[in-house]
Amino acid sequence: MPRPPPAAGFHPPVQEEKNMSTPFQHAVVELCQSLSLPPPDQMDDSLFTLQVGEHAVHLSEQPARQLLMFCCLSPQQAQADASPLRQNLFSDDPLKPVIGQSAHSQDWVLWNRQPLAHCDAAALQRQLERISDCAERCCRAPEPTASTFAPQALRQRHARLHC
Repeated sequence: MPRPPPAAGFHPPVQEEKNMSTPFQHAVVELCQSLSLPPPDQMDDSLFTLQVGEHAVHLSEQPARQLLMFCCLSPQQAQADASPLRQNLFSDDPLKPVIGQSAHSQDWVLWNRQPLAHCDAAALQRQLERISDCAERCCRAPEPTASTFAPQALRQRHARLHC
């Protein structure tokens, strides 16, 4: 028996492509677009890496519903005088990177994270800027600072004490 013609204005449902992205994948695409980079052709849910200057910044969903960014600095990259541990001081900035040292590789690991629910393009760029700026500071030799110690004043005071 032949099928009746469809009613006027009726359209059969279109099969949608399985192009659903996860919140992590959506955040990565949004970050790439905000940086004027092409979105990745293929991406899994485990790891995405951006090269920022000399540093590879990795993005991952770790733990669930959190966007983790981390950057590894070898002991040779991190300047001994820069004291990366100074980075761990308290801050009001929730995106301020924290640093730790891998027991396995001895690399320094800078990391920060934020809830995926808060990851719009601006928040993602701030997070990336914080971690890449921190990596640069940890790898840059410290700038010489003027000493606040005044030996002449010490000698003068010392001389007056003995008079």
